[in-house]
Amino acid sequence: LAALPTPPTQVKYVLDRGDVTFDHAAHLARREKCATCHGDGPVEKVALGKKKAHVLCVGCHAAGRKGPKACGDCHA
Repeated sequence: LAALPTPPTQVKYVLDRGDVTFDHAAHLARREKCATCHGDGPVEKVALGKKKAHVLCVGCHAAGRKGPKACGDCHA
């Protein structure tokens, strides 16, 4: 088995509507499974478009997990 790459502390997505900084370390500290965001297969940076980000990120937060849900909570 190949070792997992060293995870970043934060991941920044530069976007027209305001950049989104994802706190990767906080999600790891909550023991979120890698596959929740990265899917099955090799762990690589998640390519997010608007629809995928809103389904994946906001959907997860709205499904009983704490986390930002409003536009201004993520986009700065």
